[in-house]
Amino acid sequence: MTIACRVAASLVIVLVAATASAQSASSLDEVLTKLRAGGHVIVLRHGATHADQADTDRSTSTTSPSSGS
Repeated sequence: MTIACRVAASLVIVLVAATASAQSASSLDEVLTKLRAGGHVIVLRHGATHADQADTDRSTSTTSPSSGS
């Protein structure tokens, strides 16, 4: 690795560390208060599932029962 690459990598590490240390640590109560105030979007990613996995929760079935006619 050349000296310029090492200097650039070191600079990136220092800048990331400086940015992270500038963040204030919030207590759980502060975070909950801010969340309850609203205006935030919380995104959760669903884990991967297999296409051949059976749906065992029938309460959310989208198929309608046959009418028997």
